[in-house]
This record gives sequence, structure tokens and C-alpha cells, in this order.
Amino acid sequence: MKPEKLKDAAELVGIAAIVISLIFVGLEVRQSAAATRGATQQALADSAREASGALVGDQETADLMLRFLSAADWSDFSEVERFRIVILFTTMLRVYESAYYQWSESNLAPEIWAGWEASLRGTAPMPGVAIYWEERRHYFDERFQLYFEEQMKSTVNSPSLRTQRTGTPESQ
Repeated sequence: MKPEKLKDAAELVGIAAIVISLIFVGLEVRQSAAATRGATQQALADSAREASGALVGDQETADLMLRFLSAADWSDFSEVERFRIVILFTTMLRVYESAYYQWSESNLAPEIWAGWEASLRGTAPMPGVAIYWEERRHYFDERFQLYFEEQMKSTVNSPSLRTQRTGTPESQ
């Protein structure tokens, strides 16, 4: 074989090797992204389970949060109750903020985010949330602040948390 043809063949093999390497790297990146999305989804589910554990595991805390969500101001709460509400609600909103961030960075599948968003949209417009948010919005990232405030304006045609819990508003 002539040296020139040998050189051309070597270049062709080199190009083929580069293309194969790029395909392999692309597949690896794709698999890594899928693994990251799965890990993100699991971490958020774990965080939500942990945050909601305080509500479902303790009747007093659940009642306190239900009172808070429908409150017009802090006047009906003791200092200790207010402290508990702030800690619990901040924790819950941090989980939502994390989900929002992961979704905005494409690390959370849109269909998973839709459930998070629906849940947030059902809670954000409640009166107690407004009194919390007025004092503590600065705890959160500016992008999340803007997003959350849009959710607070939403009008959800679903029953309140209190109605869902007891069946009818009249039974309260």
C-alpha cells in the first residue's frame, strides 16, 4: 500500500474512532442525566415525607397548621405556636423551593413537577400563607419568590384543606 493511501486510511480510522467516542460520551451523559433526575425525584420525595411526617404523626401539629392556613393574622397564636408554625412552614416551603429549582434546571421531569405545582397552588392562596410570606419572603431565592407570589394569586377551585380533612366546612 502506498504511504499516501495508508495515511488516508489511518485518518479515516481516526475519524471513525472520534465519532464512536462522541456517541459513547453522548450515551453516558444521557444515562447520567437520567440517574440525576431519578435521584433528585427520590430526594424530594424523601424531604416531603419527612416534612409532612410532623403533620400526620401529631394531631396537635396538624390542628395548629390547619388553624394557621385559615388565619387572617397571628393574633390567635401564642409565641410557641407561632414559632412551631414558622419552623414547619419554612421547612415545607424549602422543599417546594428545591423542587422548583430542580425543575427549572431540568433535573425534575415535567410530569413530576406538575404534581408539586398542583400541591403548591392549592396551599399558596390560603390566608395564613400570606401572613407568613409577608414577614419571611426574604428567606427564599428571588426566582422562587416571584414564582410563589404568582401561585398565591391563583384561585383554586378545590376544597380547603380543612374541608378535605373533615368532609364538610359545616362540621367545624
